[in-house]
Amino acid sequence: MRIFFRLITIVLILLTSCSHNPKPGYKNNKLPVEKRSYFYSDSNHSEILLKIQKTPDRVLNYLKKIDGNYSYTSYSPDNKEKALFSAYYEMLPDKLKRSVQKHVIAIYFIENFMGGGMTDIVYDERLQPCCILYLNPEILRRNLTEWITFRDNSTFYIDDGNIQIESLCSTHYYGLVHVLFHESCHVYDYIYGITPYVEPSLKSDKSNIESNDFVNGFWLDYGKTVPDYEFKGRSNFSSYGLGSKIPISQAYEIYFGLSKAPFASLYGSKNWAEDFAESFTWLFLKQKYNIDYSVLIKNNDKILFDYKPMSNTKLLQRNVLKIFERSSVLLI
Repeated sequence: MRIFFRLITIVLILLTSCSHNPKPGYKNNKLPVEKRSYFYSDSNHSEILLKIQKTPDRVLNYLKKIDGNYSYTSYSPDNKEKALFSAYYEMLPDKLKRSVQKHVIAIYFIENFMGGGMTDIVYDERLQPCCILYLNPEILRRNLTEWITFRDNSTFYIDDGNIQIESLCSTHYYGLVHVLFHESCHVYDYIYGITPYVEPSLKSDKSNIESNDFVNGFWLDYGKTVPDYEFKGRSNFSSYGLGSKIPISQAYEIYFGLSKAPFASLYGSKNWAEDFAESFTWLFLKQKYNIDYSVLIKNNDKILFDYKPMSNTKLLQRNVLKIFERSSVLLI
């Protein structure tokens, strides 16, 4: 997921009336067209593969303007790639699967997309929330280890050619498996509220950190951890070229700091929404499919540090999977 730094000030004002109860609605219907479902899709399909659509030009232009990347084009997966998508979709736990089926109205693959995927929230004619899912077709081409190595390296710029970052996951699965799980977590979070709010523009007076089992004791605010879990570099990085990068010479220090915190990845340490998506994804993939994840920091191929989040006691003690299991929603 990427949280856009939107320049649409009106959205930041209007979206503060959101409730995080199931099926939250908006009292104010003066939303910009980009936040209305008809801008993206005229109808919603129950079958997952029918949600994969050619990206309308108006949507491409919207994304190009936001990201400042005018190389975006629509990509149409072939039958083999659609079969892969369908197979990975079936791997999702039932709650995530049914949430995507019910609440995602369109799935767009964008060539040259800056990121693996993004989930955005929009509103239907009744002002009920639904989601748009954007995916980078590179996740259909690169295996999981290749994709996550690319992602984790995208946080850094090379100021020392001797330092390497290698992320070990699986070469049997494609990068799609991680991105689909991760973005499905965002869909679920947007609609059913595992975190107090998924992006700052959705904050309301009803958002309560103290009563939230997932964030309480770990986060003070959306992107602010409790002091014990702050570490160098956590709050001033980005990924996929969407912001500032960190010198790769600092990778050892940063990952050592990360290892003392209860987060599944550096990407997940950015804010509580990414924390949930990353923690649930990696823990579930490990538990259900034995897909592990570790990050090696090397100097001329000599291992300096090996971060194994699935062995991180602080992360495991958070019981992320149980918090998700306890979340009570009506999925029809």
